[in-house]
Amino acid sequence: MSSVRADGRLRRLASPVLEGRGSEVALLVGAATAPPAVAVVEGEAGIGKTRLVSEVLSDPALGGRRVLSGHCHRLREPFPLGPLIEALAGLSPDPPTMSLSPVAGALRAFLPELADGLPPAPEPLGDPTAERHRVFRALLELLGALGPSVLVVEDLQWADAGTVEMLEFLLRQLPSELTVLLTYRREELEPASPVLGLAARVGGAACAVALSLRPLDRDDVLKVMQGALETDVCERLADRSRDLTGGNPFAVGELIRLLWERDELFVGPDGRTMAQLDGLAVPPALRDSILERVGLLGCDARLMTQAAAVLGVPAAESLLTKVAGLPPRRGTMGLCGALSSAVVREATPGLYAFCHALAGQAVHEALPAPERRLLHLRAARALEAGGDPLPLVQLTQHFKHAGRVRHWLRYAERAADAFLAIGDDRSATALLEQALCVTDLPPATRIRMTLKLGDAALFGRTPESAIANLERVVDEPSLASGVRGELRFCLARLLHLAGDGRSASLQMVRAVDELKRRPGLAARAMGHLAAALPAAGEEHEHLLWADRALQAGARQTEPVVRTEVLGSRAAVLLEFGDPAGWRAVEDIPWNAGADEEKLELVRACKYLAGAAVLLGHYGRARSFLERADRIRCELGHARFGVGLATVRAQLDWCSGRWDGLEATARRLVEASADGRAMAGSGELILAWRLLSRGDVDGAARGFRFALDALRDTRGRSQYASAATGLARIHFLRGDAQAARDAAILGLGASGETGPWTWIYPVAPVAVEALVACAAVEDARDLTARLARGLRGRDAPAARAALAVCRGLIAEADGRLDVAARRFDQAEGAWRRLPCPYEAAQALERRGRCLLVAGESTGAGCLLAAYEQFDQLGAGWDAARITATLRTYKIPRPRPWRGGSRGYGRELSPREEEVARLAGNGKTNREIAEALFISSRTVENHVASAIKKRAVTSRRGLRPAAQGRSRAAEHVGAPTMSRPYG
Repeated sequence: MSSVRADGRLRRLASPVLEGRGSEVALLVGAATAPPAVAVVEGEAGIGKTRLVSEVLSDPALGGRRVLSGHCHRLREPFPLGPLIEALAGLSPDPPTMSLSPVAGALRAFLPELADGLPPAPEPLGDPTAERHRVFRALLELLGALGPSVLVVEDLQWADAGTVEMLEFLLRQLPSELTVLLTYRREELEPASPVLGLAARVGGAACAVALSLRPLDRDDVLKVMQGALETDVCERLADRSRDLTGGNPFAVGELIRLLWERDELFVGPDGRTMAQLDGLAVPPALRDSILERVGLLGCDARLMTQAAAVLGVPAAESLLTKVAGLPPRRGTMGLCGALSSAVVREATPGLYAFCHALAGQAVHEALPAPERRLLHLRAARALEAGGDPLPLVQLTQHFKHAGRVRHWLRYAERAADAFLAIGDDRSATALLEQALCVTDLPPATRIRMTLKLGDAALFGRTPESAIANLERVVDEPSLASGVRGELRFCLARLLHLAGDGRSASLQMVRAVDELKRRPGLAARAMGHLAAALPAAGEEHEHLLWADRALQAGARQTEPVVRTEVLGSRAAVLLEFGDPAGWRAVEDIPWNAGADEEKLELVRACKYLAGAAVLLGHYGRARSFLERADRIRCELGHARFGVGLATVRAQLDWCSGRWDGLEATARRLVEASADGRAMAGSGELILAWRLLSRGDVDGAARGFRFALDALRDTRGRSQYASAATGLARIHFLRGDAQAARDAAILGLGASGETGPWTWIYPVAPVAVEALVACAAVEDARDLTARLARGLRGRDAPAARAALAVCRGLIAEADGRLDVAARRFDQAEGAWRRLPCPYEAAQALERRGRCLLVAGESTGAGCLLAAYEQFDQLGAGWDAARITATLRTYKIPRPRPWRGGSRGYGRELSPREEEVARLAGNGKTNREIAEALFISSRTVENHVASAIKKRAVTSRRGLRPAAQGRSRAAEHVGAPTMSRPYG
């Protein structure tokens, strides 16, 4: 992962487009172009009133209109009519050209800049009220003499009385060509302020518009961040930013600036920008703004605000009053004052909280330490007295901040247990890790919490810090052997999740030895060695561990042990293509009663579905996934959600269900960020999808990441698949030797004698690479080894790959008729699975052989393959066939039969492909290579796309967020309310 600031460039760090305000801009522009009109915009500090006004004034529809802008300022003694005088002073040196009556001379003292265009000053009246009225008349006449104009007055909450009275006078008799645009913050106005009723005082036929700006939603925050950073941003970062800022545009902008200045942004493996927001400080400008607003509150309102900051969650008035230490009556009045400032708001009826999390954090951090501890202790005592069910997490945090360690640890463990019971493992992990930081924990407490942490971090997919905790404890000399073995068992599973399969295997073997007196746990460890860890890569070792686990588990009375052991054994047999595996599946006790047994059945379904996908039994794989979903619904939590969703995505890729798959793969990568091996699986799916649609560079990055992440794990078929992808890319770039090296890397995933059921994806590309490097005999030997390895194996996908290999050998020998038959056999085998992408590739190979042999039927094969690729959305493959058809001068049929189809202002499908790649930074040459077209054609398509989308550069073609429209269609089980559990 690389820093976003690696280029060292300065950035404006503001989105060039105003997001989330389209309807408001349209409404205000409509008012400004249909005078007389008045528009009043209200909104809290930072909500974007000034930016909205600026966007409206820059709209081309307002061209030719004068714009007069004035601002009210927070002054102890505001200058009367100051904002209006400021706005009109901007007329110089371009005063109104029409004649003015003598009354306009009353403005000479106020506007010396316009003295040359104003009549002489009239004689004094001697009556302040009459003088003021004459000035009002003069201002009204001057504004009416300007012609088409827009008068803007911002921040009316700080306006002096004279300015408000003048505006009331003006709005009752608006000049026919004038639009008045006003902004204010409601929270800083008295309830009876005349500013609140300005829009209702418009007279005559004038149009009145009143707007209240809302916070930005998640999609708008995502667009703002992408516009400011000029890059794609992951959705999880946008979600978290929306939570922290409440959608306040100023807060969002300051958060972006802080992340940028502190170099906290980095590019994830999928090319999108990410950041770690936990523990982030409040941006200084936002902090100062919030503290300034709180500092203006009265004493009781400030105390209630501080109580809300300490509680950190929506709370009732009575609880806020107790934490603030106020009598009920003063608490009520203080809360009213806090609400009037809009720093605190009513989150839900009867519950009050800060406007957004960063505002509360700013106030909390500004509290002196002794006062902060006192308020947290008051909060803890008040919550304890509230009765069942106790808010365990809140009590944990309040006692921690109050410095009461014993109470903190007790509630932390209780809260972690509650989270584990409902499957919220990440929350449990965070609490346990905080508790384990205490240095003088009793040994029994430390061991108990560490074991719970091992389970929580495993299910929560957060292995890194938990591994460090376990490694500190596991080798303490005072531990009993059985306790040490249990800790080591937890450590091994976490190491496997982190992608360190070799270390995990070594630790699990040691755990088996240490668990001799705990045979149930020892059987589970053996089962993991058989199914989940890459022992030495040899079949007999995996089966040996499976048999040992079965023997040890047979002597146990705990049903959960037998369920886990039988599930592991069945998965091992299936992965090796042993037909006995399906009988072993039937031996699993599927009618489990206890939750622990059901959880092991879900785990078994995940492994069995993965094995079925690997073999090519896609229908059975889907049945295992559906069974897992049903069991998880019974359990009522989302454990194994990411793993199951990953297997489902692999199945969707293989079976050609690609609609929404790219978005799903990206979400899998995000959800698996803390589990490297699982993230590698998601990256692999994403890389294949990117390659199929022509993003060669993005696919190469994904394949390399997957190779690194899956190097020492049990995912040998996926490792081979990643090597296959890199080999195909090398072929595209004309480097047969590099393709051969990548393929050999994938072949090494099977070990010395490992079965070909694991690595069949790489076999055809390896044969093709060897043939291209004039090593036909080596290719022939490889094909023979594959055939021998598949004898007696139940592996339909691998047998289809074998047919492809035999066809490639026949093609290399010049036996094109035999090669065509082999490819036909392969196509049929792939289609029966069904695997339409591989089937279309086999059909393409057959068509090429037939064309080279002079058979006219080859054209039909290529055209049929083209249609199949096109239906799948495999633009890269379809473009490759198009290039072949051009070589043989074979016209490609088009679905449109009414002449040359016109797309008008819409982009054609080819223009869409080119625009997407150009917007993502690809050069014309790279796009031409990916789509098998000429650079000149790319140039023409880019120019057309820029014109049709009305943008000024290639960067304007960049999609706002890739693949989000159908992100939920293939997420997985309907019970996964959070992103993959």
